[in-house]
Amino acid sequence: MKNTVSLSKEHILAGLDRLDKLATNAGKKVEISLYGGAAMVLSFDGVRTSTYDVDAVIRSGRDFVRQAAKTIAQENVWDENWLNDAVKGFVSETEALRPLYGWADKEVGLVVQVAAPEYLLAMKCIAMRLDSDSHDIEDIKTLLKECGLEKADDVLDLVERFYPKTRIPPKVSLGVASIFEDENPDAIPDTLVQHVIASDLNPRELGNSMPGVNADALREKLRKAASNPEAWGVEQEAFETWGKNHGVGRTRISPGLDGNPKTEIVYDDF
Repeated sequence: MKNTVSLSKEHILAGLDRLDKLATNAGKKVEISLYGGAAMVLSFDGVRTSTYDVDAVIRSGRDFVRQAAKTIAQENVWDENWLNDAVKGFVSETEALRPLYGWADKEVGLVVQVAAPEYLLAMKCIAMRLDSDSHDIEDIKTLLKECGLEKADDVLDLVERFYPKTRIPPKVSLGVASIFEDENPDAIPDTLVQHVIASDLNPRELGNSMPGVNADALREKLRKAASNPEAWGVEQEAFETWGKNHGVGRTRISPGLDGNPKTEIVYDDF
């Protein structure tokens, strides 16, 4: 069940402080790493003021942390899942974590790490939700500025630093493209060309099959890719098959440099 109590930065720090005291009193060292909304609230003042839960991975003392979190929830009348590990499905095998200020390594008590901005950005892109109740889009825009990224393809390259392509769903390219289009309608990531070909999408219906993407700009990219598909990560044969499937290629015969007729397929009929 989703926590209905909004947790501010002060709430989160108070919860962590209480968890630290419980661990210290018990003579235990417990370690957690934070992600998602909680990481945004704690890392960037004035950007996110609250979150509904604390996304965490418990690195050590799992049973103790879970029981202590329930105790803290009862003391503050919070949902018992205010601190939970639902985020573990989005954790990368090559993480980038940094100590949360004031919660560095020690012999007894709570040790807290938080996802670094570039890793947090990659996670946000992978887990992106486009519904109006989600903070993901605004969080991603904040992290883009923090990481100094201004191109969609650079963002997708960053995501691939942390996740293999098999873990990156098509919605990531679409979502990133829609975010950049808010600022620049022509900012279409090159990987969308690959997506159109691999999914055999009709170029004349991109507005319906890829809502939120600038269909005209994407079609222009497809036209540019036609001259050398492999430069865009698409095999020549796959591109030609796609063109034939949707009737967008036409044969053009022109004089070659050696005087013989030169036959080529032109993709401009869409």
